[in-house]
Amino acid sequence: MKLLGSFLGLATAQDQWRPAYADGHDGMVHLFEWSWKSIAEECENFLGPHKFASVQVSPPNENRRVAGQWWPGGIHRHG
Repeated sequence: MKLLGSFLGLATAQDQWRPAYADGHDGMVHLFEWSWKSIAEECENFLGPHKFASVQVSPPNENRRVAGQWWPGGIHRHG
């Protein structure tokens, strides 16, 4: 089991030196908490022309307000 763990560790460590970038492109940018519109503008106006290879963004989560949420002030029980 230790041999397998060592092999997997070495195999994944080597992957950092083989990025899947297009030829002539390099580097990654983190645009967490940016709006989708701002990300699009940054990619088109700066990152693309300067040959950045990839962009990481915040996970696209949808939030919905629900009546009777328990987290704003704790659980309220009547009766």
